[in-house]
Amino acid sequence: MASRPITTFEFLKLKESTLGERIRFFREEVGKLNAKSDYTTKAISERLGVTPQSITAVERGDSKNPSYQLVYGLTKELNISLDVLNDDFYRGEIKTFTIGCSELKPASQQSSSAERQSDLPSDFHFGCYIYQLFPNGRMRFIYNKDTVNTVDHKTFIDCLARFIAEVEMHSRSGDLFDDAIADHPSPLHHAIELFKASIEHPNVFPLFPIKDWNQLYNDFLSKYEQQEDKQDEQA
Repeated sequence: MASRPITTFEFLKLKESTLGERIRFFREEVGKLNAKSDYTTKAISERLGVTPQSITAVERGDSKNPSYQLVYGLTKELNISLDVLNDDFYRGEIKTFTIGCSELKPASQQSSSAERQSDLPSDFHFGCYIYQLFPNGRMRFIYNKDTVNTVDHKTFIDCLARFIAEVEMHSRSGDLFDDAIADHPSPLHHAIELFKASIEHPNVFPLFPIKDWNQLYNDFLSKYEQQEDKQDEQA
């Protein structure tokens, strides 16, 4: 059976998924990997000796407490570990693994830079900097705050979308209804694409120590505070 590693973004989607959604994801992805085999609900149900409706009910969430025998049979058919269907597996750090492999093994990192961040926690804090830009080419920071509580990627994307929406509302040059909708993706779509890009292109969104950034920021502010003090003294 062919196999492939899941991506970090797929892991995060699976984290938010229900049991049925996870089963459907694995069934469809394993089917793509093994095109010569039949992974429709009808074909799998015949091999397991159950009705197609019983599998469909699980995938749709209509069957709230599917039998262990059915779920276990599906994992054997899809050649996946039972662990990857459980909520507990998706808590804590992001864990990429291989689809089409009944043994739960970490996905190979090989040469792909897209998965270098797979050891990051799936919950994290986030922060923002707000500043003013003036027509004379100067600027100043007004607000700088990090969250006290951690959030997951879904909450982060929602917050990012709201911020993008606010900025874009003040960035349109003409009437709101005159702007071509096709040229302006929704804030939520924009936020999702940015988040995906941060995972798929880590070199463009580099990770670095917080202390290094804080030092640079404080040095920057200190430099201009001293300049302001000198100007006040000269005045």
